[in-house]
Amino acid sequence: NTVAMVMNKDATKLNGIRRLAARYGIGMEEIAAFGDDYNDMEMLRACGCGVAVGNALPQVKAEADEICADNDADGVARWLEERLL
Repeated sequence: NTVAMVMNKDATKLNGIRRLAARYGIGMEEIAAFGDDYNDMEMLRACGCGVAVGNALPQVKAEADEICADNDADGVARWLEERLL
């Protein structure tokens, strides 16, 4: 199976986060981002806390600051609950 994404080169998750952060006056260091695939690596590096989910590609895990449980174990929700609530 081959999957391809065709989109504008500026339509990235990181650029979306940057725009929202600027609009609401939030520093990038205050943002936690979650990812699992190649297109998330830049975002994980740029945000204050980059979290790879347990089912992420090994290369993504290597870029992350932390690793949470996989998506089948509600990893993102558990991470948020443990750290923010």
